[in-house]
Amino acid sequence: MQLLPFPQDAVLPEQQRPDKPVIEIESRMEGYLGTVVPWHWHEHAQLLFVREGQVTVAAPGLEVTLEAGQGCFISCAALHRASCPEDATARVAVLLFDPEAVIAGRDESLVSRYLSPILQSRSLTLVPLTGGEPWQRSVLSNIKAAAAACSGQAPGWEFAVRSNLTDIWMAMLQLLETWSQPATRGIRERRLRTILRYLQDHYAENMRLDEAATASGISGRECTRCFHDLLDMTPIEYLTILRVRVAALELERGHGSLAKVGMDAGFSSSSYFGKVFRQYTGQTPRAYRRLTQPAQESRRRRRD
Repeated sequence: MQLLPFPQDAVLPEQQRPDKPVIEIESRMEGYLGTVVPWHWHEHAQLLFVREGQVTVAAPGLEVTLEAGQGCFISCAALHRASCPEDATARVAVLLFDPEAVIAGRDESLVSRYLSPILQSRSLTLVPLTGGEPWQRSVLSNIKAAAAACSGQAPGWEFAVRSNLTDIWMAMLQLLETWSQPATRGIRERRLRTILRYLQDHYAENMRLDEAATASGISGRECTRCFHDLLDMTPIEYLTILRVRVAALELERGHGSLAKVGMDAGFSSSSYFGKVFRQYTGQTPRAYRRLTQPAQESRRRRRD
């Protein structure tokens, strides 16, 4: 089994803006390290539909557990994570889309009337779609139809996708009128994204917390508060998990010696690398490499 340390469409948790206006991804949650897709964000909006199993999706201040047939809407640049029970299986369909695909261009009046209210909302970040109300069932049906059109790519599939995304977007606009979730986005989340990007760029270095804080223009104390209040973890915990995931990816790829993998991921010694890696994965780096090599060899044979 391939164990993916990060979301499939990114090497690191923070994902760059996709080239296409709509991207459809089918994922099995058990394929991610620890069955967890770590805290990250997309420049595009995201729709998630649970095809099988149970998936918990979290944003700062909000967490929802979704069953098969349920889903959620996640706004642009919203921090979020996903997970499923460690010994369980779960399969999800994800649609990442540029909101401008809804209006087929950048007409400023349409952006102002239809896109900006959602994109600028500080509370409409994660919208659970459990199917408990008629409008939610309609949106879930739209998500399935859009994903099927993206996957099949029959003649005219782009129009089918746009039509379904438009219906979903209009449902979110109507929801804004009655949405009662507290505001969770603002300057602290923007600061946190800056810190996360700095850690992702410098994880291999022997850095201090105040360096990451300075990069976002805040104090070390405020940096710690941002992590605690929004992600329920410390900056050191996030950095350690990031390093473990980077090392796991290199181990799966079969790159370098165990010592080099640990050093390149930012661990100060081989013994410390082994101790921390086992703490977070339940396996030694050597055992993890042996486990993932059959999957690597299988992919090589399929390519050949």
